[in-house]
Amino acid sequence: MSLPETQAPAGAGGIRQLLLKVIVSAVALVLALVVISLSGLVPSGGIATCIPHYRGSRSVEAVEFAPQGLDKVFLDIPDETFMELLPSFDVLVLSSGHWFAKRSAYILNGNVVGGQLWWPREAGNMQMNNVDGFGVSVETCLTDVATNPNFKGIAVLRTYSPDHYEGGAWNTNGSCTGKVKPLNEVVRNGFTNTMYEKQVAGFRKAVRSSGEHGSKLKLMDITEPFTSRVDGHPGPYRSADPNKKTQRGPDGRPPPQDCLHWCMPGPVDTWNEMLFETIKRELAG
Repeated sequence: MSLPETQAPAGAGGIRQLLLKVIVSAVALVLALVVISLSGLVPSGGIATCIPHYRGSRSVEAVEFAPQGLDKVFLDIPDETFMELLPSFDVLVLSSGHWFAKRSAYILNGNVVGGQLWWPREAGNMQMNNVDGFGVSVETCLTDVATNPNFKGIAVLRTYSPDHYEGGAWNTNGSCTGKVKPLNEVVRNGFTNTMYEKQVAGFRKAVRSSGEHGSKLKLMDITEPFTSRVDGHPGPYRSADPNKKTQRGPDGRPPPQDCLHWCMPGPVDTWNEMLFETIKRELAG
């Protein structure tokens, strides 16, 4: 896959060379933002990478019965800093989900509607759990990006990244040790599927509600294709510690490992190719 030099934007200095400098791998962030400037807005050479946490507007101030000091996520209000930076860039890559569920209260229309790892019993039933809150947050973010009159670029939503813990979760002896080949079939994960569906639903709602500006939003669907890449994680080789354990113990318990993030080189290189193709088509269009 290549892009003829004649199609590259003026001053880009070769879009492929620039793109290969950007590794879109922040899968554990809430809504990681990778921003690429191809229009000379960044003086140091036309490329910048910024990875802030974005979950909607946030505060630790008291709201109704949610106490001061507890994180408040305003699901329907965009983050001010995020929106201030937005017009400066041509391409945004948003990846999301795994770290959305931090201890926090969810605020919608000024009211406390739910929370994660926090909810007072006397408040009764929550109106919104972390999965539903995630869907609303995705819709809010994308809608405000698309309808911002000063943003002239595109926003690419990279879908939920699948993990491959077997026999438990990351903190309950889950393992991917010894996986050296991709799977021959798609293995479904209920929570991954739910988060993916909420994310895609939020994307589609944002496209519809943004009208003619919805064309600024692009979906890069990596979830199902990469459910087979059980071999792509660092597993027990998650750190540079020369004394790390990489084999099961005498009792059969697996060593601590990472079956969520990805090796580099690895599957994320394919994501970069997908991103490049998206940008290429936008330039050609």
